[in-house]
Formats: sequence, structure tokens, C-alpha cells
Amino acid sequence: MGPSHCVVWDMAYNKDYELELTQFEISELELGSGSHGVVYEGTLGGLPVAVKSVRNGVEKQVLLALLDELKIMIYLGKHDHIVDLKGACTQFLEQGRVYVFLEFCKLGSLEAFLRKNRGNFCPDVSGCYVNVDSGRTGRATTTSNDQEFTTQNLLQWSTQIAKGMCYLEANKVIHGDLAVRNVLMKSISYIKITDFGLSRQLTNTDTYVKSHKAMLPWRHMAIEAMREFRFTSKSDVWSYGVTVWEIFTLGSTPYPGMNWTPEFLQFLEDSMRLYKPKHASDA
Repeated sequence: MGPSHCVVWDMAYNKDYELELTQFEISELELGSGSHGVVYEGTLGGLPVAVKSVRNGVEKQVLLALLDELKIMIYLGKHDHIVDLKGACTQFLEQGRVYVFLEFCKLGSLEAFLRKNRGNFCPDVSGCYVNVDSGRTGRATTTSNDQEFTTQNLLQWSTQIAKGMCYLEANKVIHGDLAVRNVLMKSISYIKITDFGLSRQLTNTDTYVKSHKAMLPWRHMAIEAMREFRFTSKSDVWSYGVTVWEIFTLGSTPYPGMNWTPEFLQFLEDSMRLYKPKHASDA
């Protein structure tokens, strides 16, 4: 798996997070899905939660990846801008089922919000600033319409994502898949990072080398990550830059009109970069 040792793989599952069947309910309503995984709406102790699981009949590797994600979240603990882990149910592991319970973010993904509400964006650059310590802007960001947002919100989200990523770096965790689709909205002014399926914890080194070429988020990947499958906190910084670009283009797709080819990597090595978003300043 490369020179780095991902100690989280060796961690025993913390049974303090195990939930009993009587504590939760899982509905058939899907909040999101992918080729291997699915997120359902559920309740835990009567409160809404998101329930992450795998589809029936998936390969063992997919199930193990969800268990790794669970261990990463247990290791990370709580942070203001990381989605909270509420618990897990692993008693059906031998039948190929695991359920991971996460806090419910009612506004969904930042990507979906931006794309749905582009018409509600109100540019307001003059006099705009962000208090980095609090992650709050210097002026009110809410309006009578919860779906209206301004440049101040774009700065606010970017700042909060940076704070969450700094927490990961301080704990020697690489996210590996940062993008607006993996940022959830608690409210118009409060976001959290989610989806740690590609995350790794490092020790004795600052680099993780991926051992197999699974489908990877190439539009957000740094050059060395695509060329050598080397992931570091610096490759997360690259992904953060692309994520901020997505925010300031109101959810546009990075490198529009391009597909993954070896030539794409060469374009990046030849200094091709994303254009400056319309709503970004020159500063």
C-alpha cells in the first residue's frame, strides 16, 4: 500500500459507538447514492439522521472501505466543520451490511444548493470581510428568503471549509476527496465537511501512496496525485483551491468540456489552470 502506514486500519472498532436496533429507524427515502453506497434518511432517539450504508451484493472491498471511513470519523472526534458521527450498527457485518449514522444537514450538499439557487445570488463585494476566528462575516448573511445568498456567504463557506481542513491536517488525516459535493449545509451560514471514504491517517510520513487505481476524483486532484498516486496535505490544498473555485462559480464543473485523458495531466503540467471565477475579486 505504499510507504506510509495507515494506522487507522489497525484500530479496533470502538464499541462505544455501537447502536442497538431499538435506538434507530431507517426509512426507504434516499438522501443520496452512488455506484456502491447509499445514504438513507433515518431517526436516532427520535431525531433526524443520515444513514450511510452499502448496496446489496457489493464487493467486500466496498464494505471494508465504509468500515475504514467509520474508524477515521471515530478517530477525528468532533469539530465545528466536520459532520458529526452519531453511531453505527455493525451486527449485520457477516451479512454484508453496515450502517453509519451521521448528523442530518437539512439543506443538503453545497453543490446542489449552489446549482439550484444561482438565480438567488446577490453579489455584494463592497465592504465584505470575514472574521477568520469565528468564521462569521461582518454583516448579516441571512435574508427573508433562506435561499438568497451573497458574496459574504461564499467567503464564509470557504473560510469554514479551510478551518475543517486545518483540523484534518493537524490530526494527520488526508481527506482525498474534497469538493463542494462533499460539503453539507446545516444552514445558510454553517457548513460541514463530509465523505471520508478516501481519507487516510498517516504516521511516520506525510505521504500516502494509493495501492490500487480505483475511480478517483481527477478534476480535483493535484498533479502528483494523478501522476504518482501520492496524497499529502498539500494535495488536499490543491483540492481546496478547486473547491473554492466551485463556490465562486456557483457550482460550475471544474475544467468544463474536458474528460480524463493522459493529455489532461500534461495540460496541467504545462501550467493550464482554471479561469478566475466571475464572482472572485483580484485580491
